[in-house]
Amino acid sequence: MMMTAPQAFAGDEDVPSDESNAEGEAPLINDTVTVTGYTFKDSFDFATELSAVPRKSKLLARWNLGICPAVSGIPADKAQMIADRIAMRAMAVGLKPGEPGCKPNIAIIISPDGNAATQAIYENDPKVFSLSGDPTVTTMGKFAFEDFLKTPRPVRWWHVSETKSEQGHEMSSGGQYFSRGGAANMPTVSTTSSSRLKGSYRQDLNHAVIVVDVALAQGVSLEALADYLAFVSLVQIDPDAETAGFDTVLNLFDETGVHDTSITGMSEWDVAYLKALYSAKRNAKTARQQEREIAETMGK
Repeated sequence: MMMTAPQAFAGDEDVPSDESNAEGEAPLINDTVTVTGYTFKDSFDFATELSAVPRKSKLLARWNLGICPAVSGIPADKAQMIADRIAMRAMAVGLKPGEPGCKPNIAIIISPDGNAATQAIYENDPKVFSLSGDPTVTTMGKFAFEDFLKTPRPVRWWHVSETKSEQGHEMSSGGQYFSRGGAANMPTVSTTSSSRLKGSYRQDLNHAVIVVDVALAQGVSLEALADYLAFVSLVQIDPDAETAGFDTVLNLFDETGVHDTSITGMSEWDVAYLKALYSAKRNAKTARQQEREIAETMGK
């Protein structure tokens, strides 16, 4: 919004000179003032564009309390810098980074060949991607996994979440890998209240696998890459999201490689989104309800 001081009309009399006003005092100069902010529509468009919502869950997932990032494939000092940046961004939204030696729940693999690295992880331990039929475990599904496995990208990610009660309790079916079939084995949750404004369950991120293809990501600063990895670690983002119209670290890369080397890290827009996501109602009725709350919070 632009606000400027009123201009005197030509021919006005007794207009003070530029040097002083009528009383001989220094003139009052009102420069142009630019007020910036997030409109609800812009924030809502950003939130809905980013959202990766599995059909099975219908809610946005987020980490609950603690994270433990582990970075491999680069020298230890650079790996530590990336892990520290993720920890810093996590602390800013109320999460607690693990102590040294913690069990990793965010695995970041930096490889000269992203496809080969992803395939090797899958062949070595396919269970890490949680493609089983356990109804309490949520991913983006097998078609999305095929895209993750075979589509070359500078950075690719795979998040696994758990359906829990609104208080964070395990669902009644139990077990990460559900083996028995039938509707009787579907997860259930007990609640002491019901409402059209909230749900009775939430989605907690359990672990994430992120693969960086050095050949496609070459040319960006380590600081920018670290913030990019922090963002895609803390948020389950649609890899096909169109973000060109937004001021976001996600524009560091496009589908084929480096897109904008002028980006040095997360923008104010990104930070506002993260804070809004981690303050939004977790047991909302739908992801759309969460997205609206995120947009409203970003505008405050």
